[in-house]
Amino acid sequence: MRTPLNLHQRNFAQFRTTFGTELFSKQLAGALFEAAMTSGYNQKSETGIIELLCMMYLDAPNEVARHISGDFGKVVRQIFPALPRRQASGGAISFYNQQMPEGGSTASEFGCLVNYSDELLRLLWLSARLAGAIGKKASYMDVIAGVSLENCWMEELARVGLSLRESVADFDAEVRSVVFCASPHSREDRSTSEEFEFEASLQPPYSLQVTTPSGPFLPVHSAKIALNGQELTSVSWPGNPTSKIEVRLQAKNKIRVELNGPRFGSVQLTIRGNVEITNM
Repeated sequence: MRTPLNLHQRNFAQFRTTFGTELFSKQLAGALFEAAMTSGYNQKSETGIIELLCMMYLDAPNEVARHISGDFGKVVRQIFPALPRRQASGGAISFYNQQMPEGGSTASEFGCLVNYSDELLRLLWLSARLAGAIGKKASYMDVIAGVSLENCWMEELARVGLSLRESVADFDAEVRSVVFCASPHSREDRSTSEEFEFEASLQPPYSLQVTTPSGPFLPVHSAKIALNGQELTSVSWPGNPTSKIEVRLQAKNKIRVELNGPRFGSVQLTIRGNVEITNM
């Protein structure tokens, strides 16, 4: 669990999001203001990630829906049952931009209670960091990209029926979860075996995935895989190139692969467990 922000940390972050015009584009600053205002209009105690995404969608539906899939209209109605007239008519951010002086604005000028959730504040700072690394202010696109960097934020989208349209790389799920990996190639000796030890640092269930071909090499005609003396699965090209099954592991394990050509035909073997991810 992440430690909640204390009162002074929260006050500082709220102040920076209100006055910190060097962090966010004018469009994003407007969406933040309107998300807070509309949360208050709907008697919400705080403004979170979904509230901001809903306001971004109301302002730029095509741009946001290009990268986030789901029934955004339904989500907006659930999150904001009541919309101020200017938002319902599509003028939310333009209203803010017309009112905001070049030097910034305070929420109190508009009678708006700003109370962003800890997770939204963290996402905003991460978005500003991504944007700042290439010399710009955080935009809608930086917020959407930032959401993908935390599993808990992706899960928050999923709970309301939203998801990113593109698949994204996940170091924990794709790399840290690996227990065993090998890429045997067919040769004169049709079978090959390898032993590996397993320390229970990864959690069950454990799965074995077999795919042919491996990378740029040729596919095999067929392959049979056994683990600790028990034949588990097989693959063939082109009919059945991938297989994934649940397996049981021991402290010491032996995996055996029987390959049926051609020469330099290949398979990719990967055994994975579950990584316990702690958000700090």
